[in-house]
Amino acid sequence: LIRTEAEKMRSGKGRTGVTFRALKQNDGGKFRSMRFGDVAGVLAAEAFLADIEGDNAKLKAIAAEAAKYFELIDDEKVTTENFFSFNNVQLADFTLGAMTPEDREKTLARMEKRYSTIWMEGMELPSPWRMWNHIPMRFPVTLGYYLLEGRKSFDQRFIDRGVEVLRDYLFYCYSPDGTSTEGMNYTFGQSVPMLMLMTAAGRRSDVNYFAQPHFNAITRWMDYTLSPNPLNLYQTGGDTGSIACPPWEMLLIWKTFAPENKALDYHASLNLPESFRGIPPVALLSYITDPSGNSKSALTAKRDISLPVDRFDAERGNLNSRSGWNDQDAVHFVLEARHDTRFISHDHSDRGNFILEADGRIWVMDGWRSTQSGHHAVFTIDGRGQGYFPTPAQWLDMVITPEAVFGAVDTKYCYDWMWLHSPTAEKMLGIEQPDKWQFYASVGDKLLDKYYPGEKPERDPLRKVAEYYSGRLDGNPLIWQEDTWPMRLKHYPVQYSFRTAGLVKGKYPYVLVIDDVKKDDQEHLYEIALPMLHDVELSRSRTLASVETNNPKNIGVNIISNRRKYGDYEMLLGDSSMRRVSSNRKLSMGETQRTGQFDPVKGKPMLLVRVLDHREPVDPKLGVLPRLESYEKLKNDDLHQFYLRSMGIGKRLVMGTRADEANFKMLLYPHRHGDALPETEWNAERNKLEVKFPGQTDVFEFKKLANGRTLVKMSRNGKVIFDFGNTGK
Repeated sequence: LIRTEAEKMRSGKGRTGVTFRALKQNDGGKFRSMRFGDVAGVLAAEAFLADIEGDNAKLKAIAAEAAKYFELIDDEKVTTENFFSFNNVQLADFTLGAMTPEDREKTLARMEKRYSTIWMEGMELPSPWRMWNHIPMRFPVTLGYYLLEGRKSFDQRFIDRGVEVLRDYLFYCYSPDGTSTEGMNYTFGQSVPMLMLMTAAGRRSDVNYFAQPHFNAITRWMDYTLSPNPLNLYQTGGDTGSIACPPWEMLLIWKTFAPENKALDYHASLNLPESFRGIPPVALLSYITDPSGNSKSALTAKRDISLPVDRFDAERGNLNSRSGWNDQDAVHFVLEARHDTRFISHDHSDRGNFILEADGRIWVMDGWRSTQSGHHAVFTIDGRGQGYFPTPAQWLDMVITPEAVFGAVDTKYCYDWMWLHSPTAEKMLGIEQPDKWQFYASVGDKLLDKYYPGEKPERDPLRKVAEYYSGRLDGNPLIWQEDTWPMRLKHYPVQYSFRTAGLVKGKYPYVLVIDDVKKDDQEHLYEIALPMLHDVELSRSRTLASVETNNPKNIGVNIISNRRKYGDYEMLLGDSSMRRVSSNRKLSMGETQRTGQFDPVKGKPMLLVRVLDHREPVDPKLGVLPRLESYEKLKNDDLHQFYLRSMGIGKRLVMGTRADEANFKMLLYPHRHGDALPETEWNAERNKLEVKFPGQTDVFEFKKLANGRTLVKMSRNGKVIFDFGNTGK
């Protein structure tokens, strides 16, 4: 791989080749305008190879090119962070010893000049604030400072503070259960330089950073978020974390320092690429054997996971439940309602969001970089969702039993308020902003003049937020170098918004979702959209009410029986492998209308979505008909970055009602076509629901409180499984 990429670069092929040509031509202006860091990666790998092969002449030649490289990028237009990128630090590390004394001194002097004014982002912050993705992005800056060890300018205090930031990041970014504050892709994107800093710091002390408990628990986070499907994806929520792929480089380097950790074997085997392109970080080549011969056979492809199948991360507010391990047909359910939010980050407006996977496929998924509520399995009201930037939810109840795993969350605060970047809030309060904050300032003008006239932001008074910031504001430390104590602005207040949802286990596992959402006493459009993959198709949709006429000739007034009402319906979803009704044969009139419709195939994965209850519309003609729709996942919130940015075409199942509140109850049953479907029956008062399968009868009793929340009690075959009425508030 190294030789192939180096030959391409040196022959001028591809983007790296064109950039390398500018280096050889000593064209600093052109070189700095290009992605010069890619050249550093190839040169560092070449130097590594020459070193281990004992080719000193080649190593010296590469070292001369490296010296020229650092000369060309030592320009005021190149930020210090870019000067000390990870590729550059690797390049210096592998070539300084082979440079001529003159080149070595010049290169180190350039680094000293940079370090005379540098600080690493996070060094100025209180310890608990060091938990977002910019922190590890700057670890190469600290790592590079080790290159100056032994020189007169070396100041141990810079290393000590940088390692302190590392220590705090490992402790605060990851919960005791290993869950990050952000999605997996954002968290692991800077993992390799983090591992190298952990290595360098550990070798110079008696601290083993790889033994840090929160860091070691990361494999549990990976275990529980792993999708039970052939693609071996991970569902972690937040920006880019919805469908994540942990970097194999991180897993293999970590494996070097934890050889007995079977979880690393397992996850590395799932994430090794089938073929290797480009050059991995030299750090990876330094610590592991190249597995490119037969990547997946070298590691354990199966793992006997002895962990419990259910997990609630009490610090993050994340509930994971599955029907089993090592089974691609397993059911996997996630309920996420982050109550740990303390600052603006890469979260989405999706508190209470759920994910459902089963039978080797994803059914209800999460929006990838779609920040708005309409791209997630939460309610919108007249098209308005939860506030963005999102505020924390509140967990009310949680139960884990062998028969059912349920959670109950209060998301009212997430609709009532949104958080603002500090410069935006300050502009709304009449504080002028410097030029670098003009985008945020213009947002403040728009909020004040157009969207929320007369409203003023205020410091969020939530106790957990206040405790996070009180006593830590001296010197004006800023998260993202932008934000201090978050300012809240009234968004779209609701009377209440509760979600109770969980996975019911047994021979016939299914999900039950209970939503109580009320804006006010007026009529509103309440809709929930379940994001799905493009290959999901609708096979059937029908009302659950039994509709008969009072006339044997089939004319007259319809009569609705069986305690159902208008808007109670079910949909049967499959994937695009279902058969389609063909028009290439003689069809009756009714069949002609079915041309192109999908018919299930026995044994294929299916999802039954059954709306069991909802608030009836004031006018039935304004009822919301369920629909499976393709649409553009457009970011149309013009108050933030990436306005009109498209995430491509998406698909979603939309349901709802137009009434004074949602009062929604929904059952989702993943199965294979031909399996028994549940019978669901209400009592006369519609406060007791029976869900019947062969040999299994589950009874749910509902009690609506004055605050709008519906309490739930579940029994199976006469045995009480859980009762939120005994714990609910």
